[in-house]
Amino acid sequence: MVRAHAYPELAAISSLSLMTIALLQIPGAVKDHRYNLCIDEQMTLRHASNFEGPPPRRASPETGRPWPS
Repeated sequence: MVRAHAYPELAAISSLSLMTIALLQIPGAVKDHRYNLCIDEQMTLRHASNFEGPPPRRASPETGRPWPS
């Protein structure tokens, strides 16, 4: 059985480990946030230029179907 004086020490260790994990996730969150801002800007530019996608593929003269990709 764990003695009564060990509970505060274990609580401090677990609190410090949780704080460390939270702090170590900040750089990844900042990177992901910047990436999302970049994607949002790309989508805004794409909508502003009325982008409709790639041009349709030409059909094969023999079969009349699109060329295999």
